[in-house]
Amino acid sequence: MKPFKIKVTSEDGTTSNTYTFNVTYVRSRNNKLSSIEVDGSIFKIPFNPDVSEYEVGVEAGTTSVVIRAFTQDPKAKILSSIGDRELIGDATKVTIGVEAENGDVRNYTLIIKRNLSRTLDLEDVTLTDSQNAALDPSYNNDAIQFEGHVARETDRVGLVVKKGHESQTINVYDRFNNPLDINNIPLKIGRNDIQVEVVSPFGLSRIFNIKIMRAGSDDASLKSLKITNPSIELPFESDVTTYRTTVASGV
Repeated sequence: MKPFKIKVTSEDGTTSNTYTFNVTYVRSRNNKLSSIEVDGSIFKIPFNPDVSEYEVGVEAGTTSVVIRAFTQDPKAKILSSIGDRELIGDATKVTIGVEAENGDVRNYTLIIKRNLSRTLDLEDVTLTDSQNAALDPSYNNDAIQFEGHVARETDRVGLVVKKGHESQTINVYDRFNNPLDINNIPLKIGRNDIQVEVVSPFGLSRIFNIKIMRAGSDDASLKSLKITNPSIELPFESDVTTYRTTVASGV
């Protein structure tokens, strides 16, 4: 509390009054951060000043990171764990302390895991529910076009994708970029175009294409055979391929 006084004197100088004001300064209690930055990282959940613990992923092989933190209140101060930080083991725990002007302290905890990769390579891609049909050529990361042939009876297939790294995301689309269920891809008779997208957690992506050919019917027989104008009935049989008939002259 800090008092200050104001003295008021009348015009003729015979009377005066003194007014005393007691001012109490309330120190800020805001010990929240406005943001946290970790170079080359991805936060599993977006930063929220009210959430105190975060899992943060960085690329495998990263040995150190630079951490930056910013307070909501310029009168608050950061106590520790910003700047360069060495990473040890698969996961490193980092605690960032924030002290409000009034002395209240809040801690934010980062669990930094070296569990991400930028690679877009896959280990393998195969077909399932395809009656032993296989991709041609067999999957390799240098090719962008693959083909498979399935029997007419196969009206759907699945894809088994072995990721090159667990942090990759796999998306499957049809030729019109409509999402497909990787385990249940419907097939029409003839050509079916499938796009497979590989996405790294850092936003890098690549697409390769799979063409699945579903066989049509091998039945080349007619269901019926008729002659019109003049109308002639034929003793049609689907397994007979030669017929003879007689018509009037001038037809």
